[in-house]
Amino acid sequence: MWQLRMKTALESCGALDYVTRASQCPDTYADPQGSKTWILNNVFTHMQIQCNITEPQMVHISQCATAHKMWKSLESIHDNKGHQALVVYMRNFYRLAAEEGDNIIDHLNKMKASHERINMIGDPQFYILDITFKILICKSLLSTWDNFTDTYIGSQTFNHEDPRRSINS
Repeated sequence: MWQLRMKTALESCGALDYVTRASQCPDTYADPQGSKTWILNNVFTHMQIQCNITEPQMVHISQCATAHKMWKSLESIHDNKGHQALVVYMRNFYRLAAEEGDNIIDHLNKMKASHERINMIGDPQFYILDITFKILICKSLLSTWDNFTDTYIGSQTFNHEDPRRSINS
């Protein structure tokens, strides 16, 4: 999620090339003006990154000389795609359950965020299909929601002509 937000912020101001290293600093002697422009744009990209991360994250970029190095440092912290991270994400996701008095919108947003985080890892063996996600949503709600969730699940398992029953997650 951090990467998606950051890429959008950097793309909106034309600075994404400085973190992906698509833009390299020209040789100072061969192209002094190009080099100066690149340095200014790199500093601008530094500022964009700093303005779009939290204060505790600043420790990870304080020693980075270029926007690319900042990006790599943040990527190593936030973009953990290892099997241990996947296990933690899945454990937390499968344990989500609404309790009496919970804000259901907040609960569903947590479910969605966890689902997306797992699927964004990109391992097809752990990809959670839409129907599975719908069932997990139903499982996570109190039994008082069964009247609503029966229709929700039924829309996927049986073909109905009623468009209200064809709801995706």
